[in-house]
Amino acid sequence: MPSCGTKIVSFNAETQTATVSLASRRVVFDRAQTENGALQQAPRIVALFERARQEDLRRPVIYREPFLGGGAVMLALIEAWRGRASFVGSDTSAPLVTTWRCLQHHPGLVLDALEALPMKEGWRGAFPAIRVSVTDPEGSADQRAAAFIWLNRAGFNGLWRVNRKGHCNVPPGSYVTVKVPSSDHLRAVSVAIGPTLIVEKDWRTALEGIGDENFIYL
Repeated sequence: MPSCGTKIVSFNAETQTATVSLASRRVVFDRAQTENGALQQAPRIVALFERARQEDLRRPVIYREPFLGGGAVMLALIEAWRGRASFVGSDTSAPLVTTWRCLQHHPGLVLDALEALPMKEGWRGAFPAIRVSVTDPEGSADQRAAAFIWLNRAGFNGLWRVNRKGHCNVPPGSYVTVKVPSSDHLRAVSVAIGPTLIVEKDWRTALEGIGDENFIYL
């Protein structure tokens, strides 16, 4: 587990508060209830980390996000702390980690696979097959990554859910067309996460034995 000097930001879903835990003090602010959660709150969370880091701005630090998901906070901190920190993102979802890694190392192949997927009216006919392909070992990692990105925009409310066999079982959304992130956006994300370590790990394992140079978003 983290040492007593580690800085941790955590959200309490019941009280809707965000907390930074430090060695000697705690900072709490009310969290607005928004659909996009961390994406909407990223600037405020970054501000909390900046405040926690005021005492040691020149000291090299490591930022860890053990529930990586869409990585909104990590991406915001990569921009804010460029050249001043190392970054580690982890998650237990194999399709999610595969998507991040493929986008990181060969975005062009992911974009090519994404462009081959249906976006216009009538896309629902292909939904069942694409939903199966995201966890199909027969397909390439880049194809699975593209399918994951597509499903995130085509599935109901952007949900990701799997059954006991690990297969996605999210129904299609009620959209006329599928609107995925632009190629420019995905390439920019790829550049941003270039030096980031992205691993498939349980959060407990991801936080074992880390020192007080770490900042963690939970």
